[in-house]
Amino acid sequence: VYFNCPIYIQVQGKKLTDNIKNQIVQELSAIEKQFDRNTQQSFVYQFNNAPLNQQFALSDYAVDILAFSKNCYTLSSGRFNPSIYPLLKVWQFAPDYPKTDFVLPSQTEIQNALDKVIDVNQLDFDKENKTLTKNIECTLDFGGIVKGYAVEVCGKILKQAGYEKGYISIGGSSIYILHSQTLSLRHPLIEKKGSNILDIDLSDMHNYSLSTSGDYEKYYIENEVMYSHLINANTGYPTTTGVRSVSLINARGAYSDGLSTACCLFEHSPNDIQNS
Repeated sequence: VYFNCPIYIQVQGKKLTDNIKNQIVQELSAIEKQFDRNTQQSFVYQFNNAPLNQQFALSDYAVDILAFSKNCYTLSSGRFNPSIYPLLKVWQFAPDYPKTDFVLPSQTEIQNALDKVIDVNQLDFDKENKTLTKNIECTLDFGGIVKGYAVEVCGKILKQAGYEKGYISIGGSSIYILHSQTLSLRHPLIEKKGSNILDIDLSDMHNYSLSTSGDYEKYYIENEVMYSHLINANTGYPTTTGVRSVSLINARGAYSDGLSTACCLFEHSPNDIQNS
């Protein structure tokens, strides 16, 4: 289990060796340790608790995820935003979920949290020199992108080892597919849990990532209203778009993960998506 999710690997054509499994475990462990916001040794925890002007030397993982995050932020007109952690806290999806004593936050609490969400382009991120300086008060969370990134890293281990058919999945929502004939997407409606909504023909596709985001994964219900963990960083409120689930295929796992989340936050008008 990594990122609080079970890991599934299925390959065809030759046996999955212990050596390959160990390589995958090492990669998952290394990425999780850097991006677990609750672990004091992690990069994210240390950045979030650092004083202003402290500079961090970044690993290749961190450089990649920060670069992907900034691109997703731009592509989604700010709907994907890794500085959303204050909103996750006020809506009680962080640091732990679920809360047994959920209380709907006040408008003042939401606005105070929203005021702490930043324009990600303001971050002093030097990709070339692999540094990040805390030049602005903020707290980061990469939960909306790290699984997609990690599954691609591990999928490429399988590819480089000569596996041609199969997949690796983190929790069923982030998948790297070497090759598969079909893929079934589960139904997003809670009352239809366990059934599929769509079967996709993948016979012509090789080596790509797929991520699914939806409002049904984590949520609270208060006075018969559902409050999803998919929170719009522009408004401070959980999604009200009516989009229940988005699955996105991309060559890069971080993009499929981050942008599938962002797509759930677009008002369901083609012009909204096209113009962004």
